[in-house]
Amino acid sequence: MVAVAILGIAMTTIHYGQAQSIRAQARSQNVTLATMKAMEKMDEILTTKRFELPGAGQTEEGTFDAPYDFLHWSLRVEENAIVPEFIRDVHLTVSWDPEPEGAFRRTPKQGAGGRRLEVCLYVANL
Repeated sequence: MVAVAILGIAMTTIHYGQAQSIRAQARSQNVTLATMKAMEKMDEILTTKRFELPGAGQTEEGTFDAPYDFLHWSLRVEENAIVPEFIRDVHLTVSWDPEPEGAFRRTPKQGAGGRRLEVCLYVANL
C-alpha cells in the first residue's frame, strides 16, 4: 500500500512537470509567432506605409490574416520627447488571446486582452 502511495505521488509530480513543459512550449511558440508578425508589420510600415502613418496620438488596430488571426496588432504614433520636429515614436503591440496556452483557437476575440509583445520604432519625419 505504501508503494502504491509513493508511486501515485511520483506519477502526479511527473504529470505536473510534463503539463508545465507543454505550457511553456506553447507560450514560447506564441511569443515567436508574435515577434515574427511584429517584424513583418514593422517592415510593412517602413517600406510601403511610411507616409501613411496615423498622426501623433492616434491609433490603428487590426488582426493578422489566417492562420495567425488569433494575433491582434495595435499601432500607436507619438511625438518624440527629445526632438519632436524630426522624429516620431511608432509603438506596435501584438497581443494574443488569453485562452490557455496550447489550446486550439477557433475564432479571434478582438479586444480580449491576453498576452502581448510591444516594439518601438523611431521614424524620421520627412
